[in-house]
Amino acid sequence: MTFTFGIVTDYKYPQRLQEMYQSIRALKIPTYEILVIGSTTLSDEEDVRHVPFDETRKPMWVTHKKNRLDHEAQYEHLVIMHDYYVFDSNWYQNFVTFGSDWDVCSNAQQLMNGKRHFTDWVVWDSPFLPRYTSLSYDDWSHTAYMYQSGGYMVIKKGTLKRFPLNEERGWGTGEDVEWSLSMRPFLTWKCNGKSLVTHNKQHRDCK
Repeated sequence: MTFTFGIVTDYKYPQRLQEMYQSIRALKIPTYEILVIGSTTLSDEEDVRHVPFDETRKPMWVTHKKNRLDHEAQYEHLVIMHDYYVFDSNWYQNFVTFGSDWDVCSNAQQLMNGKRHFTDWVVWDSPFLPRYTSLSYDDWSHTAYMYQSGGYMVIKKGTLKRFPLNEERGWGTGEDVEWSLSMRPFLTWKCNGKSLVTHNKQHRDCK
């Protein structure tokens, strides 16, 4: 499996980016690339290509950045994430085992304290369960009612060309909820709970 790792940043925390790069390299994926979009001062590295972005164009314009990453990506499987995730050492091998029969694939996420992140595999508008109910990772029976967090998503390249994020919206305006509700009827959505990512930024525990 080939992967593009697309990182959305405003480059205020370069150390977090370096930790992300290192965790991706440690996966030893035969064919991959790292794209990072944000700021105008970042430079390319051996396996990192910077997509310049003028942050003054529109504050928190994550929708544009993510759509652009899909356009720029070379490889079939695209991980789009904000700049605070590191990868478990078995993330790639578990994806190879899991396979590629999906359009959108959620992964297990945990906080720095080891607790499960509350938006990694949750329902949004189910008539049967409360909003933000966390499901077992192998429970795909509620995909018609799920919510895909914009902080971390794994999709097939071209998905955001078919179903772009609404660029009228920015971060924190429900842009990921709007996208989830619009794409759910048309895309195959699964969860690979064995491929784990962990935050390298403190977030409050919402559970």
